[in-house]
Formats: sequence, structure tokens, C-alpha cells
Amino acid sequence: MGYAGWNDSRQTYVASLAKIAPMFAAFQLRKAVRAASTQMRALGADELWESIADAWKPAVSHVVAGRPADFPNLKNIFVAKGSSGRWEIDFTDSQDDWEQINKLGDSLPKGLGFRDRLKLMIANSNNRAAASCVDDIGFQYLNGALAAQGLFQRGDGGLWVALSYGGHRWGSGVAGGWAQGGTAYAVARFLALLETGQLVDKESSREMQELMSFKGHYGSWFVNKLRKEHRAPHRAYGKIGLDGTADDCAVIERSQTIDGKQKLIRYGAVGLGASGGEVLDALIMQLDDCMIEDERMAKSGSKYLWP
Repeated sequence: MGYAGWNDSRQTYVASLAKIAPMFAAFQLRKAVRAASTQMRALGADELWESIADAWKPAVSHVVAGRPADFPNLKNIFVAKGSSGRWEIDFTDSQDDWEQINKLGDSLPKGLGFRDRLKLMIANSNNRAAASCVDDIGFQYLNGALAAQGLFQRGDGGLWVALSYGGHRWGSGVAGGWAQGGTAYAVARFLALLETGQLVDKESSREMQELMSFKGHYGSWFVNKLRKEHRAPHRAYGKIGLDGTADDCAVIERSQTIDGKQKLIRYGAVGLGASGGEVLDALIMQLDDCMIEDERMAKSGSKYLWP
């Protein structure tokens, strides 16, 4: 098992691919809200949201210094059922299946649940859904969660979103860089944590993998190229980038005959800032060849381990 990324350490413009950041922040927020709800005395959901906001606002609304304050719109994101100390909390959800979600395309009808909007944001790269998710989560919580998880560091960069996909700008990018950006290292770390069930928690990791499982309009340059070369994965998920440059990230799992033995290879691949899909096609073949050779040379499995 291993992972590999391409591009240097500089922050790269990855507008569409950066939508994985608000997805992660939403699940991190759900975990935190569930934990907080056990400590709150509230007679109803509205009172619960108010109690959590009162407790969190002083810290959360200013967690990223020097940026405008904001706070998650908990009522728009979550539904709470139960009673004080025994709340069941999850994303609001219209229970639309993938076929119904795909029919929506780039539209954003009123009344959709937050989970529906997450599906549209990731699977269909719907900018209107993404903007609504970012605005509901808030830039302060979103970027604070990325930093807390080690997916952003002020000196080295990483995943960062300071511009919603509807034009709402939260100041400039980091150090004058991109307002929707990332590094190959940060995205590779994201995939490694997600694949090993460590991104938020196992339940959330499974749900995020489902959102990224290519059930919407967009697939993957990486996966498509492997299929054309008769190396089709039997399991894959990821997020493609489509705006300005070509970006792709994916977890690939497939079988390969190596020295007469059938082996399973699994790795994460990241390519950012490519001039076009053909560059990413070449990258995935080089990475896949490296993983095959690594398995051939290893005495007891791969020398690369997921963190």
C-alpha cells in the first residue's frame, strides 16, 4: 500500500478539487456537534443549536486570526431528533438517490437537504451547491478544521478555501496565493487518512468515500486511463478538478499479476496543476508502474504504508 503525488510544494489553484475541503469540514462539524449535544440541556432542536452556538462562538468565529468572523448555520446543516442528552444528529437529507441527484445537474432546487447538496458538490461538481455548503459551514470553521487536521499549515500551505463557489470571498488567498488552493502533499494526506478510516472517524470516512465514488457526472482521468490500458481498478474513488488546469486525486485498488502471482495493489494518486488530461494520463501510468515494481522488489509486501 502506498501513495504518491505530483507537483512541487507550492500552493496550486485547484478550484473544483478543493471541494473535498468543505466536505471534510462538514463531517468534522457533525462529529463535534454530536459530542457537544450530550452536554447540552435543551428542550428542542432550536434551543440545542442556540446552546452550542453560545458555547462555541467566542472561539470558533475567530479561530483563524485576521479573517472576518463567521459561524456555522447549524439549523441549515443538521436535524436533531430525541431529547436532552440523547440527541440523534445527522445532516438534513431529502433522501434522494444518486439517479435523482444526477438529474439535478448544475441546478439547485429549493428544499434540498445538506447531504443532497454535498452529493451535488462532490459528484456533480455543482458550484451552486458548493457555495451553499461553504456558506453554511462558514470559512472560519472550514479552514480551522483543515488546520487542526494537519491538512493546512501556514508556512507550508495545504488545502485552503477562502472563496465560495458563488463568489463570496473571504479575503485574499494565503500569502497572496490562491483563494481555492492545495498542495499535492495535503491532498495525498487527505486520501491516506480517508482510506484508513482516520479522516474524522470510520463512519465519516465511509460516507465520504461514498460521496467520492464517481456516481455523479464526473469520473477520473486516472481511472479512465487505467481502464484503457487494461488495468481497470475494481475499487476507486476520488475527485477531479476541471477549472483552469487539470487536477485529479484518487485511491486506486486493483489486481496485478507479478512474477506469476496475483497481487493486490492499492495506492493514492494526486496530480495538480497539469496543463491537460494527457499529462495526468502519463502520470498515472508512471505511478502505477512504480507500484508494480515496488511489489516486485518487496520481500514482504510494499515498503510504503498508509500513515
